[in-house]
Amino acid sequence: MMDASAEHTDADAAPVSEDAGLPADLQAKLKLHAQWLRTLGQQGVQLELEGADLRGSDLSGRDLTEVVLPRAVLDDANLREADLYAAYLIEASMARADLSGAQLRRAQLDHAVLAGAMLKEAQATRVDLSEADLHGADLTGADLRGASLDGANLTDAILRGARLDQATLTGARLHGADLRGATGLDSVHVAWIDVGTEEHPVRLSGEDARRWLVEHAAGDAHHAPPRPAP
Repeated sequence: MMDASAEHTDADAAPVSEDAGLPADLQAKLKLHAQWLRTLGQQGVQLELEGADLRGSDLSGRDLTEVVLPRAVLDDANLREADLYAAYLIEASMARADLSGAQLRRAQLDHAVLAGAMLKEAQATRVDLSEADLHGADLTGADLRGASLDGANLTDAILRGARLDQATLTGARLHGADLRGATGLDSVHVAWIDVGTEEHPVRLSGEDARRWLVEHAAGDAHHAPPRPAP
């Protein structure tokens, strides 16, 4: 599966201490994964830990390129500036995790739980966040160009200054989302969005959806959604 070297050029993760408070077995697996990356898959072993309980772990600055962690529990984990290029994290639970400045390009996070997570300045071009729960997440300044956010729950999320060129947002829930200063919304792919509450959904389609996004990015609209039609 090793294909990161041909395309990924941001593999120099920040150095971390050898112990970093991690269990010995996890440290060993991380070393094997690092060897796997350095040797283009000729030596070492790719890190694969389905459903692993890593809550609260300090993985900041780690090179986690192409790790396979589906349904892993990473709640409250420290992943600041970690390299998660092309990581496989479908259905992972990452509530309140700190992913500030993390590399998430091409990562698969569909159906993941990122409620309350910190993703400030995350580099997340072409990330798959479809159907992900980003309720209350902070994505200030995140680079989400080409990202898939179809069906994502962005209720009360902060997207100030985020770059959303060519992102897909069909079916995203956006009640209370702060989009001020976000760019690229005139180029997003969107059939419809929900700007109402869970109890009172308000569906906007086509140009109405795009207009709502652009107006909220410009700060020209109130955060209260339009009233649903009787």
